[in-house]
Amino acid sequence: MNRILPSLRLPLLWVAGYLIMLVLFLVPVLNLVTINFIMVPVFFLYMAVSRTKFALTAAAALLAAYLLGGTLGLVLGALPLFFLPSVIAMQRMYRKRNLARLAILSGTLTLLAELLVLLVVSKLFGYNLVESLRTMLTDSLVSLPEAWKSMVTPETIDNSVYYVIQSLPVFMIAFCVWYVFVCHAAGRWLLRKTGVTVPALSPVRKWKLPKSLVWYYLAVMILDFMVKPDSDPFLFTVVWNLLPLLTFAFAVQALSFLSYVTYHKRKGRFLPAAAVCLTILFPPFIYLFSMVGLFDTMFAIRERFADKS
Repeated sequence: MNRILPSLRLPLLWVAGYLIMLVLFLVPVLNLVTINFIMVPVFFLYMAVSRTKFALTAAAALLAAYLLGGTLGLVLGALPLFFLPSVIAMQRMYRKRNLARLAILSGTLTLLAELLVLLVVSKLFGYNLVESLRTMLTDSLVSLPEAWKSMVTPETIDNSVYYVIQSLPVFMIAFCVWYVFVCHAAGRWLLRKTGVTVPALSPVRKWKLPKSLVWYYLAVMILDFMVKPDSDPFLFTVVWNLLPLLTFAFAVQALSFLSYVTYHKRKGRFLPAAAVCLTILFPPFIYLFSMVGLFDTMFAIRERFADKS
């Protein structure tokens, strides 16, 4: 009996925490925060216990969710399990003691594959994403002031739907990267509390992009001025999605550069934090910020800074 209780403590605490998270999904405002951590409970449990105990604990959580909330509780309880294949891919990388970035990449690609399969299956069952977006945008006009409604024409709605559909790849990639990154960060912190070791990402100041990406970025920026939707729809879609992805990548490179400078100057983290806050408050600033990352990658500024130091 004394041996059984400690072995059940973690699963029981997990089920309780899982149910609390499901309740928070139904609370306005709080659900906007909770939804970002939806992948973490599955990751934590799968990493902390055996597969058999994971299956039994997950089944117990689903049963409890159904008993407490009926069909809605069961659906909410099953939602985090959608991320299980991605968690399994990450777990295999961690077990092999691979670098954390490889585990994050593996989890991201797996989750992206899941979303693609979901889109294909929904299409086979007759779900029309374009019409759904058109209906959603049209319905949203009802809440607009009368002065604005006259400015929104059917052509405006069609253009909005078109560009949203064209942006679907970058939305999907951003979704996958964000959820897997949050899962790694929060899950690793929780696992450390239980004595489970998960490899950490290298410090931000050490992050570097390969120089070959500079030429891709420059080429995409040039094509962005030249390619129009009517001239080459496929190339336009590629450029439309690559530009924000590469811009964000070089903005991260700029953040790495600022972290490197402040680390060696012993200035604390004010400069990188201020840059992130400025980018959030003024989104267009990310383009200027990405130029810093571009020059750092192209001219190896941090190496020259290190030599002078």
